[in-house]
Amino acid sequence: MKEHTEVFGSDLESAPRLLREQPQLISKLDYTSAVIKEVLRLYPPASSLRKGSKESVLQSPLTQRNLTSFSFFMLDPKTGQTLPTNGFMVWINHVSIHRNADLWDSPNEFRPERFTSSASEEGRHRDSWRPFEKGARACIGQEFALIETKIILVLTLRKFDIRAAYDELDKLSSDGSGWPVPQSGEQQLFGEEAFQILRGTAKPRQGMPARVTWRSTV
Repeated sequence: MKEHTEVFGSDLESAPRLLREQPQLISKLDYTSAVIKEVLRLYPPASSLRKGSKESVLQSPLTQRNLTSFSFFMLDPKTGQTLPTNGFMVWINHVSIHRNADLWDSPNEFRPERFTSSASEEGRHRDSWRPFEKGARACIGQEFALIETKIILVLTLRKFDIRAAYDELDKLSSDGSGWPVPQSGEQQLFGEEAFQILRGTAKPRQGMPARVTWRSTV
């Protein structure tokens, strides 16, 4: 919120006007961007599949001539062993990658500073952060999604206090929302109650029950 006030001032109602008149201000939210990226690192909302193959042929759409052929295989970075993928679907497990101690220092800690402009990327693998996937499966709307998220945060965070309300789950049992879902086993993961579950797509456990109150001061 401090960064939002520095960029858009203390008048909450002026933010929409300033965004319309000076949209470039959104690029000054360096720490906000870092927070968003760190949340996506810890809780990536989707994953990706690749179809394994023995051999594929790339063709030029202009000449229809073969350009090259290749085999799709997995490479063990530690042993150098190649593993064939023909006949398999290869799932890119983003949670495992994003919390891999070989790729991230203290991977289970929430540290937005990893992504600030002053942070050094030396030693970080270029493909270690991939919530929008990479290569041919990369989301074409990822830049728009990040901008949109920053705008939503600018327009809401300074107006509302939001707290988790897992202690009030019983109040949802008859409201028709379908929550809470049956609870059994561990109710925390990585020390958090709002860990992801698969319910159609990735969602916070029990839908992230929350209480929202109007903030009296910035």
